[in-house]
Amino acid sequence: MEQKESIGRMLGYLYRNSQKYFHKEFSKLDLGGGTHFFLKFLYHHDGVTQNELSTRLNFNKAHTARAIQKLIDIGYITKEKDEKDHRAFRIHLTHKAKKIESEIQKVLDSWSNIITNGFTQDEKKRMMELLKKMTDNIDDYMNTSVTA
Repeated sequence: MEQKESIGRMLGYLYRNSQKYFHKEFSKLDLGGGTHFFLKFLYHHDGVTQNELSTRLNFNKAHTARAIQKLIDIGYITKEKDEKDHRAFRIHLTHKAKKIESEIQKVLDSWSNIITNGFTQDEKKRMMELLKKMTDNIDDYMNTSVTA
């Protein structure tokens, strides 16, 4: 019997292979386990709280804590108590992290180029519109199913 293609299967395939690619490329920078997501966010929001980092990236607090510790251990970030709220911690990039920003972006751009090889600009634009619509649907669903 022929296997029916599904959006979930295709997204899963892309996700699994992106993880393999990122593991290979980011391990050269001692990054792993999706820690590049945290650095990418911090490049634009240096000094956010650990809690805000979890919320804005949609990672659970335990995953965020492990990623932060890994990034501290390899010297890419520092964690300091918030001066106003002593229960909170602010996360800051180090000079070492700032030096690799362009390398991280090159890896991400390379992956995008690999998966969109042969696409026209219109196709890339339309794909982004559709993916955005899908993420909005997920957000709507998660926000209504969690509160229901």
